[in-house]
Amino acid sequence: MLSKDSIRIYAIINFILCVLSFFVILILIATLFYGIFYSGDSKDEIFGGAFIGFILILGATIYLIITLIAGIGLVKFRKWGYYFHIVAAILTALTCIGIIYTIIALIHAFKPEFTAFIDEKHQ
Repeated sequence: MLSKDSIRIYAIINFILCVLSFFVILILIATLFYGIFYSGDSKDEIFGGAFIGFILILGATIYLIITLIAGIGLVKFRKWGYYFHIVAAILTALTCIGIIYTIIALIHAFKPEFTAFIDEKHQ
């Protein structure tokens, strides 16, 4: 049986994933900075690495925003938070460890009890 606390736990997990994504972005920026200014590579290699770095930073930033919105929405028991939670759970599957979280999160998200709390707050 799911409770409001289980929805709050998923909100906290979304906030944790958001913070982890922030640290990934910081590491990618540091790596990009090093690669551009201190690597000593040729301009073609620097351009290729910078391009890939920007793509990775963009992806991590989008993930950060989605998990932040999902966490806020679940704390407030909003319908849009529920949908962002599902999207964040699916995006989390792109990591190997995230597959386990995705399966558990989607199983719980599609249970009627999970959506009942969100629906009852909107009536």
